[in-house]
Amino acid sequence: MPVYDGERHVAEAVESILNQTMKDFELIVVDDGSKDRTAEILQTYAVRDSRVRIHTASKNAGAIASRNTGMQLSRGDLIAAMDADDISLPSRLEKQVAYLDAHPTVGVVGAYVKLIDGGQSPRQIRTFPSRPALAAWSMLFLNSVAHPTVMMRREVLAKTKGYDRVCKGGTEDYDLFARASAFTRLGNVPEVLLCYRKWEGSMTRVAWEAQDADATRITGNVVATVLGERVAEDLVRMLRGLPRDSYPTTGDDLKRLGDLIVRLNAAFARQSWLTAEDRRAVARDAGIKIWLLGALAVKRSPAVAASLAAAAFGVSPRSLAGFVLKAARRVTRR
Repeated sequence: MPVYDGERHVAEAVESILNQTMKDFELIVVDDGSKDRTAEILQTYAVRDSRVRIHTASKNAGAIASRNTGMQLSRGDLIAAMDADDISLPSRLEKQVAYLDAHPTVGVVGAYVKLIDGGQSPRQIRTFPSRPALAAWSMLFLNSVAHPTVMMRREVLAKTKGYDRVCKGGTEDYDLFARASAFTRLGNVPEVLLCYRKWEGSMTRVAWEAQDADATRITGNVVATVLGERVAEDLVRMLRGLPRDSYPTTGDDLKRLGDLIVRLNAAFARQSWLTAEDRRAVARDAGIKIWLLGALAVKRSPAVAASLAAAAFGVSPRSLAGFVLKAARRVTRR
């Protein structure tokens, strides 16, 4: 748990770990040069509970350096991430350990999160793919594991050498999991195990643009790994726009994006670790995405819409029903 000037919420975060149903753990808190009462608060827990270990940095080095320091200080075979303003539910560690025990090929496991504000008001639940095949496939569009919920095997950190310090703040987790997905599986416990504190307006536009550019670079690397070649940056940005409901505005770009998804599905399906059921699940998701692009193309270019519809059906005949259901849900929410 890295923390910098976290006096407002750090006690809550620490207590959420100390109150876990699984008791055999160490909690390493890296105080990154805090200037408020963070050190004093942490010391009260260290005196009270021998499982709490505090490392105090001489100066503020940033979250990435603090995360790497905490990982290096850890002694367990399994390492969980935690942020100093979030709240882990009591069964988090127990359920994630059980998941990793039951899935020996999975090296990184996350969970669903409940978004809360600064005063713990409940907002919404954010879900992530639980099937490892879909979690790996989803890395082509976004980070498919919520970082504050993650538990990793030590060998994952050994092979990746931890968080890359060249990453802009907020992308180091996506970069780490993208590199890890090349040699291990990702997964998510399909239930809420953490309350994630969402701060509105906490990022400046300049910082967001830097983070967005870095995330696009990482997505491009994942795409290149799957395809064996790099694609144009504007196509990578279009891929990243899909989870945010940000779509191409021209028929030509809709067609380019649909064609890319067809290629990605074919290349992804060639991985030997996938089961037949995995391939069907990934193809269905790819088909749903292509159907959506086809629907958007109807008014712009009927010919493109027809071409995308044929491509979607070719990728997965079952995807049409999934697209219709997804579209109906969106209409209902509106």
